[in-house]
Amino acid sequence: MVARRTVQISRVKFAFLLILPPLVVAANLLLLRENRELRSVLLRARRSLEPPLGVRLPALKGISVEGKPITLEYGGGESGTAIFVLSPRCPLSESSWPDWRILRQDLGSAGFRVAFVDLSGSISQDYVNLHGILDATVIRTLDPRARLDYNLRSTPQLILVGPDGRASRVWTGRLDQKALRDCRRSLVATRGLH
Repeated sequence: MVARRTVQISRVKFAFLLILPPLVVAANLLLLRENRELRSVLLRARRSLEPPLGVRLPALKGISVEGKPITLEYGGGESGTAIFVLSPRCPLSESSWPDWRILRQDLGSAGFRVAFVDLSGSISQDYVNLHGILDATVIRTLDPRARLDYNLRSTPQLILVGPDGRASRVWTGRLDQKALRDCRRSLVATRGLH
């Protein structure tokens, strides 16, 4: 009776070991397929947080730090416009300032107009003074329509808009060294900056 039970258990283990590898392979294949689908969804979601590339964007409207209406029109002869999207409350926005300072110098040399857009509506004159952006256009309160047209939902973000009003490049999140080089190369390509 004991020997028969051992043989019976051994057959169950054998059957289990025989069935297990194909099940693991099938599960892995399903997981790979699901990962591809999730990656695709993530890519679409990220794009929905950015202005559409190549599409002519309307004028950017809002309220300045001084409380005055402001409109940023395109096609006024500048090389393009760089829009820094931020929130003083966002740690990533705050940690982006060293890179943004470098880019602002490049942008000025390339003839770009620079604008800062606060998505939280909390930017103050003290903040503007602290970061030395007195010479830039600063929008404290963005027009709701412009927020929709530009898909502005996340910070930090850098948007390069050509003189024709078309978004040519967008970087979302804090710029790593590779993205910073890419951004600087885009400026070189746009205006021959040296």
